[in-house]
Amino acid sequence: SLALLNEYAKKYKNIEVYPKQNEASISKTRNFLLTKIKSKYFTFFDIDDYAEPTYIETLYNSLTSYDADVSMCGKLRHSENKTPKIKQLENNQSIMFFNRQEAIAELLSSKLFNGTVWAKLYKTSTLKNINFDPNIHYGEDLDFVFQLMQNCERFVYSPKPLYHYIIRKNSLVTSKFNLKKVTCVDCYDKIINAVKDDPILLTCAKSMQGLIAIEILYYTWRDKYKDKQLKHRLNNIK
Repeated sequence: SLALLNEYAKKYKNIEVYPKQNEASISKTRNFLLTKIKSKYFTFFDIDDYAEPTYIETLYNSLTSYDADVSMCGKLRHSENKTPKIKQLENNQSIMFFNRQEAIAELLSSKLFNGTVWAKLYKTSTLKNINFDPNIHYGEDLDFVFQLMQNCERFVYSPKPLYHYIIRKNSLVTSKFNLKKVTCVDCYDKIINAVKDDPILLTCAKSMQGLIAIEILYYTWRDKYKDKQLKHRLNNIK
């Protein structure tokens, strides 16, 4: 609650609270908060999720020890009533390093890490006037992270899952189809245009857009959503 946040702000000097009316788009709220960053580093955290006690410490140590621009860690996806145990890492599951092209390829393929803004720690210097696109309602995280990664050179990834993403009832899979979900395809249109001169990244982006199109077509079928123009657009994604 706001009262609890204000209480913490009074107790800890490094906590600031900005009361704000609910926006139609979470991107507008995030853009507002990006202008308030005063530290060398920043991260994101979904209100319904939680993390292991060493989450920020691990990300920070990796970022500073290896002079990276972005530090990332593993994640666990599960429901609210399930708390999976974190397994001990095998010897071959060590910290990994990526250059820009490698990191963006991994981002688009979603093998080790994906386009979510959380489970990552960023250098504030990489922002360079980057904002969330308020016209993208599904895929706004990916759009933001992709833009930011283009300003970065070094990336570090720790496979240990320290962030817990809670699967909610109103997720893309379970919620009823609406046109806002198609904006994820728009996000990939932007990315494809940006990487058109890089064959490797272009292949990754087009492949993922194709999979997203198939998913959306399934949701339109499941929810009996009829729109010939939309289906024609999705069917013609190559």
